[in-house]
Amino acid sequence: MKQDYNKIIDEMHELKVKKENIEAEYDKRRDILIKAFDNSASNSMATDSHTATCRKALIIAYDIEKLEKKLPKELGKQIIDKEVVVVNYAGLTSLLREAGIKPKQFKDLIEVRKAVNNDAIKQLFDTNQLSLEDIDGCYNAQIRKSITIT
Repeated sequence: MKQDYNKIIDEMHELKVKKENIEAEYDKRRDILIKAFDNSASNSMATDSHTATCRKALIIAYDIEKLEKKLPKELGKQIIDKEVVVVNYAGLTSLLREAGIKPKQFKDLIEVRKAVNNDAIKQLFDTNQLSLEDIDGCYNAQIRKSITIT
């Protein structure tokens, strides 16, 4: 049995266009609901048959270099997790065998990975050891909103 691929291709194109139109309409309605939730104290609205719930998630991107420069060293050590990976072990051990090697001489042989520890930041905020002024200019924050219909 031979398939009519031309028909399938045409149908798929029509479905793709319909899907794009439906997604655009969905996005418009979602944006209307998000604005309604922004003007409401509640995070849910209901009809007789469905409930819309707005969830907000805070997304924070920290600038680690700015944090390191701005914060005292002890605070920086608490909130920045640092991992050093040796990328050329043979080269490193060869250098270390020699006497008088300074760290700057083998920095090209290692890789340093840094990440902000959000739990440590929260704990320091909770115990008033860190304030927003302390990290001002060291992060970008966004609120991501999503709507769930059940």
